[in-house]
Amino acid sequence: MLLIIKWLIPPVKGKKAIGAMFATELSTADMTCIPINIFEDGDWAILE
Repeated sequence: MLLIIKWLIPPVKGKKAIGAMFATELSTADMTCIPINIFEDGDWAILE
């Protein structure tokens, strides 16, 4: 099952502003990560 959630955010410009936006949004979210699979390719990895 693929769940895609879209929400509107104000325009953000610059690396510092983008980092601050993510820090703010992720610090207020109540999230739990339960990895099912871990895919690795050299130095890269993704969780499913």
